[in-house]
Amino acid sequence: MEFMQFHPSLLWCEGEAKGLVSEAVRGAGGIFVDEHRHPIMKGIHEQLDLAPRHITAHALFNKHAAGQKTFIDISSIVHFEEKFPTIAQLCSDNNVNLQDGLIPVAPGSHFLMGGVIADDMGRTSIPNLYAIGEVACTGVHGANRLASNSLLEGITFGQRMAQYIIQTGCKQNNYFIADKTYKQTMPSLFTKNQLQQTMMHTLGIVRNPIDIQQLVQQLPSMQILLHVDLDGLNLPELELYMMHTVATLMAHAAITRTETRGAHIRTDKLQNDKQWVNRWIIFQQGQMKVRNSLYEYHQARGNAQAIL
Repeated sequence: MEFMQFHPSLLWCEGEAKGLVSEAVRGAGGIFVDEHRHPIMKGIHEQLDLAPRHITAHALFNKHAAGQKTFIDISSIVHFEEKFPTIAQLCSDNNVNLQDGLIPVAPGSHFLMGGVIADDMGRTSIPNLYAIGEVACTGVHGANRLASNSLLEGITFGQRMAQYIIQTGCKQNNYFIADKTYKQTMPSLFTKNQLQQTMMHTLGIVRNPIDIQQLVQQLPSMQILLHVDLDGLNLPELELYMMHTVATLMAHAAITRTETRGAHIRTDKLQNDKQWVNRWIIFQQGQMKVRNSLYEYHQARGNAQAIL
């Protein structure tokens, strides 16, 4: 759950992200520039603006941290509106004048590489509970993700899951409602905006272990969250509860993995640690475990390689 990918180019207007500006724009010749139109990626990576997402996102993050604005210069792309009508419309809807040749962008959270462990049919450890797409951990993604892998994953595993359910059915007769012997009242929670801002600051592209530890202490524990009485909560209250559950899982996983790997950079450990290779941080019934191998993953991985 610690592996959240960050996309380098979200349309950034009036202090808010308004939508995604596809990497295809840079593939067509767009380049990252600062407010003086100086190229940002020059000298940072040999692939310049087509470098991996975590590298480009980190470069733009550093610019914003220094108080500088960042853009994609599209002045070299002929007939931009015709080639990218959806992005052009997004810019128009947010009063971005493309005649200037600049699209204001900033990095932002994009895709979770962790999730519910599932096999190539989307089956989880709970009978008749299926997971596909971003919510699932199927072995397709590592600590980072290639562009459009999510589309391929959703189409492939979604179809396989649907075929499996059609063939086997999904009638469940042996379920029961757990009778909790004790229930706790809802603990103190962040507001939705507070939680979003805190998570972006603490578990963003660059992560400081002191900040993560403070966040862990501020968030309710999984044991408390698992025993909260949810009866009578409305939809916004349930959403906030679920957001805190995800935040707690991510924070505990992030403080436990003491290295930099994949989509984020940890300030006290700037390099990969070989001791963490192929190690998984797993949560089962609220308990965190670090496992050196993952049978479920390896079982799914062979199938994933065969079908993809």
